[in-house]
Amino acid sequence: MKTYLRTIGLAFLLTGVAVSIAHGQEEDFVAISKVLEAGSSKAMVAHLDKSVDLNIDGKEATYSRAQAEGVLKRFFSDYPVQGFEFNHKGASKSGLPYAIGQYTYEGGEFRVWIRLKQTSSQYLIEEMSFIKK
Repeated sequence: MKTYLRTIGLAFLLTGVAVSIAHGQEEDFVAISKVLEAGSSKAMVAHLDKSVDLNIDGKEATYSRAQAEGVLKRFFSDYPVQGFEFNHKGASKSGLPYAIGQYTYEGGEFRVWIRLKQTSSQYLIEEMSFIKK
């Protein structure tokens, strides 16, 4: 009986941890969505890992936070945001959360793909792509 209760207790604990992690990811994606809606490279830095893989319409590179801020500032300047929305959120087989969205600017749209990486206390953007539709 004790083993059964321990197993049930462990299952509840693990479920609580999984729900807490999923909730944390959702909060991070909500915050990232707001930053993209605002087109703010300065605010985006708070959501970037130490280094981030950026793909801006086929031009791919790995940047430090400071370098990524400059690249994103140029992107937001070249394509001022008219709207942003996540269409899909999920996790890879290895558990890395990702989201796919639509970034609208005057004259077109970009498909946005973001993958997060868990750090000790939060989820940060490890990879981000903007691909013209």
